[in-house]
Amino acid sequence: MNLKEHLYQLPRHSRLYHVYHCDHVLGSFNDSGQGDRRFDPIKDASGQFIPSFYAAEHYIDAIAETLMRKDSQDKRIFKVDLNKQGLLQIDTSKRMTLIDVSSISYFDTLLNTDEAAYGRLQLFAATVAAQSNKYHGLTWFGRQRAIKGHRCMMFFGDRLTSQNFIKRVNEPLISNTAMQKLKDAAVALDCGLFA
Repeated sequence: MNLKEHLYQLPRHSRLYHVYHCDHVLGSFNDSGQGDRRFDPIKDASGQFIPSFYAAEHYIDAIAETLMRKDSQDKRIFKVDLNKQGLLQIDTSKRMTLIDVSSISYFDTLLNTDEAAYGRLQLFAATVAAQSNKYHGLTWFGRQRAIKGHRCMMFFGDRLTSQNFIKRVNEPLISNTAMQKLKDAAVALDCGLFA
């Protein structure tokens, strides 16, 4: 597969949204190698974990992919300690080259399956990361909200750092502004808050 046919250029100063946990440094990459997310954990050729950082172009997609995910019965669940999470608005400090996973039919199909496909998606992410340091990460149309054109992203932390993302607005979920965004997301996603 020629990855150059699937490039997506994210311009400098692009506004993105990131849901974070207060136990971690604000805007930091996840370097724990823990968990089982769509595209990580992944390792480099030497066996070291590649840190990851997830974001979305719209706050509703960031919330959908993290806080209001569908369960195995296709129902959304919102179980979050509002005191321990927040929404961070960031701008990219440089142009970034991503691989558009949604433009590759095999992997686009895997995106629309359950967690059983995560292993193959993680292997693909590791393959992309190994091919070139010029690839900064992956992008795809968010699965949880399922609106074409609304992009989510995962960035590779072995070639980017938190310095490549300018922190603009930090909204702990207990704040009035974040609470309004949560309510908007609940309406858009048909998800009951505090059920």
